[in-house]
Amino acid sequence: MVGAIGAFSFRDGIATGGQVRSPICRIGNVEHNEQSFPILTLYRRENTDSGGAGKYRGGNSAITAFIPHGTREIEHETESSGAAIPTAPGLAGGYPACTNAYAFKRDTDILEWFRARRLPGDITELAGRDELLQLRQVDIHQGPADVYAVAFAAGAGYGDPIERDPEAVRQDVEVGDISPEAARDIFRVALVGAEPAVDPAATAALRHQAIVERLGREPRPPATPRPPVLFHVTEYLDLVAVHGARHLACARCGHVLCPARENYKAHALRIDRPIQAANPLIGDPQRFIDAAVQFRQFHCPACGGLIENEVSRAEDPLLRDIELAE
Repeated sequence: MVGAIGAFSFRDGIATGGQVRSPICRIGNVEHNEQSFPILTLYRRENTDSGGAGKYRGGNSAITAFIPHGTREIEHETESSGAAIPTAPGLAGGYPACTNAYAFKRDTDILEWFRARRLPGDITELAGRDELLQLRQVDIHQGPADVYAVAFAAGAGYGDPIERDPEAVRQDVEVGDISPEAARDIFRVALVGAEPAVDPAATAALRHQAIVERLGREPRPPATPRPPVLFHVTEYLDLVAVHGARHLACARCGHVLCPARENYKAHALRIDRPIQAANPLIGDPQRFIDAAVQFRQFHCPACGGLIENEVSRAEDPLLRDIELAE
């Protein structure tokens, strides 16, 4: 009930916005949960960097950790999906959200923390034995010093992250929605000072550097003359007329990619990256599945602008996400 709503084409998504399929759902408050069930919550908060990056960010989800309380143990089962690869893949170049994640640490020193009148901010601060839970595991016994942390999948992003308003990125960092590392490495925004402010010149340089890294060279100038646009297909893809025939072209610079009947991805500049590059909170998929997973990114080969992403197994063919009627 503390998942998130993905980004829109005109605004950010909604953090901890619940479930789209159940508009009246809500999460119980911690005190009521502890009153009704034999648990003690160590923390519950919105999870930094969980939402998908983009021109508009996906909403962040939550993370919570708890131990048994007033009982010798709790028996669990995991019933989940979306822990190997994200179930919210992003749109128009928006990045995927985080996966569902489960951290289980046995025989921790949490009771010593209590005696010292301290609370951990994260399960990683505790000593103990990490145990990897599988996604259909039964008979998981949690004792008084075993800590269980659950992080929920979030909302995906919309649009190229390096087109996000730098001031919006600064505000995201200020309130903890994204980390300073994500601001620099994914959104390519340079923040400076003790109370960070945007450095416009350094940000422009970082974003230009991102384009050059994609292309392996400087971008080409926009097409002249630009082909007439028949209509906008996506944020970054136009249907254009070339000598009376319909083609797909980059909406940023006008570069013609291919005839409209073909898959534009086969004519774009494709860069394959590990899925962990899509979101700082995604772990190694091969903890749960055998297949290698790719984060495929498709750029305009002229200007370097990001057109679309897809998450797939390495052996999968290109997804054809657009097919226009003749």
